Amino acid sequence: MPRSGKPRGKVVYRRAHVQVNYEHNHKGVAAIAVSPNVFAALNQIVVREAMPYAMSISPVYLGTYRASFELRNDVVRVSGRAGRMARASAQLHNTAPHALAVEWGNKAFRGRGNGYRVLARTLAYLHATAHLT
Repeated sequence: MPRSGKPRGKVVYRRAHVQVNYEHNHKGVAAIAVSPNVFAALNQIVVREAMPYAMSISPVYLGTYRASFELRNDVVRVSGRAGRMARASAQLHNTAPHALAVEWGNKAFRGRGNGYRVLARTLAYLHATAHLT
């Protein structure tokens, strides 16, 4: 409670002997959004869930594509009600020379008609298996 004795922020919970107030702190949220803990959580999802799944559905001819997945971290800016804000990002990339042909297909490499769509299918898998714990 502030020194003036009057609680600040919006009342979000009230009972007989307890009152909880919430005051949004944009700078605090912005700091959390790019914190090392957020990067670690995102990296864990990519390394433990996305990468193994992508590798399991990858076409294997010489093994180059399957062995070329890597994790990349970045800070991206997104727009919201409070304006533009930085957010942590963890991305799964494939660095094989023929990665685009495997994903999208081309005249020389038809794959599954329009490509194997490994990364797109991996994203769909993550969406389907997402859960809040």
